[in-house]
Order: sequence, then C-alpha cells, then structure tokens
Amino acid sequence: MADKQKTDVQDNAENQELETGVPTNKLTAMIQGWSTQQRIIALAAACGAVFLVLHFIAIRPLTDYRKKIENQIHESKAMIPEKLKVLKEKESIWKDRESLRDYWTSATVSREEEIAEFLRTIESVSQRNNLFVSNINPVQVNSKEGDLTYQLSVVLEGAGSVPSVKQFIADLERSNAPIRVESVNLRSQGAGETDLRYKFSVVKLGVQLPG
Repeated sequence: MADKQKTDVQDNAENQELETGVPTNKLTAMIQGWSTQQRIIALAAACGAVFLVLHFIAIRPLTDYRKKIENQIHESKAMIPEKLKVLKEKESIWKDRESLRDYWTSATVSREEEIAEFLRTIESVSQRNNLFVSNINPVQVNSKEGDLTYQLSVVLEGAGSVPSVKQFIADLERSNAPIRVESVNLRSQGAGETDLRYKFSVVKLGVQLPG
C-alpha cells in the first residue's frame, strides 16, 4: 500500500514537471527558498496578471460602452436647444398658416371654379340686399410669378338704395371669403335721393397652396 502511494506521488510530480518544464522538487525548493518579500512580489505579479486579463476581457469593454452612452447623452442634451428652436419656428409657421386659413385655395381647385364661386358670393349678397346688378366685367387675376398670393378683381355696376349699397358692402366684407370693396363710385339716378347708380371694384385675396 505504501509503495503504491509513493508511486502515485512520483507520477504526480512527473506530471507537474512536464507541465511546468521545471522539476517539482526544484520549483518547490526555489519557492521555499524565497524570502517573504519575494513571495509578496510574486503574489502581486500574479494578481496583476489576473487583473490585466479581466481588464481586457470584461472591464475595458464595459468602460468603453459606458463612455459611449455618456457621449450619446451629452450629444442629445447639446441638441435640445436647437430642437426647441426648430419646434418654435414650426409652431410660428403653423400659426401664420392658420391665420391665413380663409385665404387658402387648394391646388385641386381650378381657377375657373374659384372665379365661379367668387361671382356666386357676390350674386348671393346682392340679392339678399335687393341690389340690382346690371353689369359685371370679366374677372381679372393678378399675381406675381413665384408668389403664392394673388387677387381676383371684378367691377360691378348697378343700382339700389343707399341702405342697400351700405349693407351690400358690409355683408360682402363679412363673408367667409376674404373679399373687400376697393373703390365705390356712386351717383344719383335723379328719380330720388335714395336711388343710386353704383360702380364697385371688388377684390378677393387668395393664397395658392401646393398640392
């Protein structure tokens, strides 16, 4: 039994010698011959080697990832003022756009359809105020190249009483369409002080929206 244990010890020693390249008895003797300071230095070196391995395998990737996240957060914070500025500009544009809603004309609406609607509005308001229209000149379209705004203008001629003329102008300018009376020319017909001949220049403002 004792011989077998001795043989096992010898085999283990031989295996260690093969792995380290240094005879076990010599390695053991060398370590045993170290001073306490040398042993501490060797232990520190071993710990340092382990730390370096852990650093490159686990700690460094985590540190790099943390720095990457911190940089992304910093960049996002730096962009906040610019994004707020853009949002305010968009809000201002939207408010301006909403304030011109009555002037909008969709690109899907033809100019002929818009002119017809313009004339129907004038006819409806004149009939409601008992104003006689004897002549309507062709509608003129005034616009500048590259400008979204434009004007439709028409000259009306007819007759009516003073109250009818006043109410016609007021109702026309209060209609949903952005219409105004630019000029008025009145003269008496001679049949009475309340019977007038009139000549109006009526303009409709518009903003052509892209399709």
